[in-house]
Amino acid sequence: MKVHVVDTYHHKNHPGLLKSIEYLNWTPVNNINDADVVFSAGTYIDISQYPTKKFVFGPHFSVFPNDVVRRFNNIHKNAVYILLSNWVINLWTIEYNYKTLPVIDYAFPVDTIKFTPTDQPKEKVFVYFKRRNPAELEFVCQFLRSKNIDFITFDYGSYNEIEYINILNQARYGIWIGTHESQGFAVEEALSMNVPLLVWNARYMKQEHGSSYDKIKTYCTTTPYWDDRCGIHFYTKEELNESYDNFINKLSKFNPRQYILENLSLEHRANALKKMIDEIN
Repeated sequence: MKVHVVDTYHHKNHPGLLKSIEYLNWTPVNNINDADVVFSAGTYIDISQYPTKKFVFGPHFSVFPNDVVRRFNNIHKNAVYILLSNWVINLWTIEYNYKTLPVIDYAFPVDTIKFTPTDQPKEKVFVYFKRRNPAELEFVCQFLRSKNIDFITFDYGSYNEIEYINILNQARYGIWIGTHESQGFAVEEALSMNVPLLVWNARYMKQEHGSSYDKIKTYCTTTPYWDDRCGIHFYTKEELNESYDNFINKLSKFNPRQYILENLSLEHRANALKKMIDEIN
């Protein structure tokens, strides 16, 4: 299989795509004419001019369906558009009635080698905060102080990856105050390092602090990829105390890394990519 990657994906997605191509023993080529499959994260291509090629578009054209993604001519049924999780598909296809290309939910692989547990003592607690009402962060911090729990705070966009990995290596657990995520790599990287999370989950995009998403009705989530091995969710500040106690009581039983290995490893996502390509046309 010869593949051409037209443009650069998100910095967490791009290495995963290239590693998947390598894992599948596909051959990268430098132009569309030589390719069997073309990947385009955000560049429009007139697919009607290439009826014998397969195309995978997205997920970086737009947050919501725009005029560009509605312009594709899929008469040859040779193209799909990828979005990163099921709730985003609901947003596009139900709330915004997007029908131009078939929409597939495809998550990129997590680097389970870089984000792997070590044998360091697990004594630290961290709070991760991303674009929520600052009062919610203060509420959680006050809660932990009331229990005399020392903690470290990560504010989205204000730390580097080395610092994050260093804390994950030592973390007993984390408390996550997040907004909507299409995939949620930072969450998944913590889980890959086998750190259980207590997540103050989001239901609506408007919970992003300072956003203009008030009219969006589709339910969202902070953790599109998750099961009971990963930790516990709660949705309101009134639920924090009971959720925390339940979380701590179950702490030794969580196994988030196993969830990641079974669902978001390179092998799993590469095979999912192959299946998606095989099913086009």
